[in-house]
Amino acid sequence: MNPLQLMEMHRSDFTPNDLVIYQAILENPDQVVYKTTSRLAEDCGVSQPALSRFVKTLGYNRYQDFRADVSTWLAVQAEQTAQGSNHTGYFHRLYQLLQNSEKLLTPAYLQELAQYINNHANIYATGLAKSFQPAQLFEILMRKKRRTVRAVANDFLGETSAYMDDNDLLILFSVSGRSEIMQSIQHTTGKILLITANPHPACAEKIDRSRPWVIVTNHQSMLDIPLMYVLPTTFKWVSKKEVQKMPVFGWVLWMHGDIPVERGSRGSAKQMLDRCRQRLSRGTSVIVFPEGTRTKTGEIGRFKDGAFLVAKHAGVGIQPVVIDGTWSLNDGWRLRMPHTFRVKVLDALPAEYVASKEARELAVEMENRMRTAHLQMTGKQQ
Repeated sequence: MNPLQLMEMHRSDFTPNDLVIYQAILENPDQVVYKTTSRLAEDCGVSQPALSRFVKTLGYNRYQDFRADVSTWLAVQAEQTAQGSNHTGYFHRLYQLLQNSEKLLTPAYLQELAQYINNHANIYATGLAKSFQPAQLFEILMRKKRRTVRAVANDFLGETSAYMDDNDLLILFSVSGRSEIMQSIQHTTGKILLITANPHPACAEKIDRSRPWVIVTNHQSMLDIPLMYVLPTTFKWVSKKEVQKMPVFGWVLWMHGDIPVERGSRGSAKQMLDRCRQRLSRGTSVIVFPEGTRTKTGEIGRFKDGAFLVAKHAGVGIQPVVIDGTWSLNDGWRLRMPHTFRVKVLDALPAEYVASKEARELAVEMENRMRTAHLQMTGKQQ
């Protein structure tokens, strides 16, 4: 008996919570396979224990057994649907994918990738549904090479990612590059390697795009501004008023609707706070250089309170981003080429935490965190 028929058979025994879960699964059975138990419970508006009780009502000892039956049933349905259809298009796309992979995955590239993976103390692998199979296979193959890799099921991924650090690597297999797993691992301090067939994956990084932030970043050169557009969110800049008077560059900032502030002017500072609050209330983040000026040494300088007053004034969280490479690009009048630019997104400070601290406390804490991260990026601190 397929799982949907089983649910229908036990429907008269369902509690109100069971009925909510039943209706959600009936409308979209795929989510049983592709969502974690915590995410499915949250989307249904019930607790995880309620989800466990639901599957036990159906006669399952564990939720994983129910998920396996649903996955098998969906696979059978897909196979029956595909029978008699024309697979030419599918195999053509597969052939193109293999050709592109062959061009990209050169021996030198694979050697560099293998070395990068092997340099980490602990290696984990995961994926949702069928994408978990390559994670398991990777664990088996690496065992033959006497290298320990742990394939982690998505139900245990949140706990695993919580105790990962900079020396740990999580390899995420996802065909679409848009796996919901990214939500549960976005706060990890470990490294994440995404293996996907999508050239434009929705890498969540650590930025929650569902809400606006005051984004703080160190200031190395004018190249910091275009570099920050790699961030997957919309934002406006807070910049010195004189910057907007610069030919071309300043005009672009003005047309973009960025927020000017005049140094030493209380009236300008108040206008800046009000404009930032307006932008943030509309769901647009704002970026501030908390040092207030460009570095002269390449190192992160002392943070001023302005950015943190903006966050407290608007009631939003603070998202730190560390930049490296723009300051060291110039060698006198020449450019160092080729050159590497790096952008690292750190864990955010939630709005509740920001509200509980003074602006100066926040500035000192963020300065220390970002300075440590920058030293680690440049290899000056382990």
